[in-house]
Amino acid sequence: MNNELLDKGTFDDGRVKTTESNDNWEGNFIKKVWWNKKWIPVSADSCGNLYCIDFDPGENGRKYQMMNMEFQDGQGPFITKYISFTDYLEKHLEYLKNGQYNFEDFRDYKCISVDSYKKSALYEHY
Repeated sequence: MNNELLDKGTFDDGRVKTTESNDNWEGNFIKKVWWNKKWIPVSADSCGNLYCIDFDPGENGRKYQMMNMEFQDGQGPFITKYISFTDYLEKHLEYLKNGQYNFEDFRDYKCISVDSYKKSALYEHY
């Protein structure tokens, strides 16, 4: 869907300029665009925000780094703390092992929602 919107010119409406002050592109880790066909989504939240593998990073970025595309509130793309898809998966496995997740219904699907802010279940008795 985002590729179709990109092809139609939907993202050429000044939204990059409008969000420049959010520091989305600080450090030039991701390219200064609203959507890139070489961002491959691997997960989404209930608001449609995406975690993507970046196959076309900015000048200071790393190929295959993880980036986030926040559609909610028009926040736009930004780099994440995960340096690779492997790093992303390893961290999420740690969250699951620590009980930092919830089960949720999303449309017709049962989902596991990772909550990195939730106190680890291993330490709840403290």
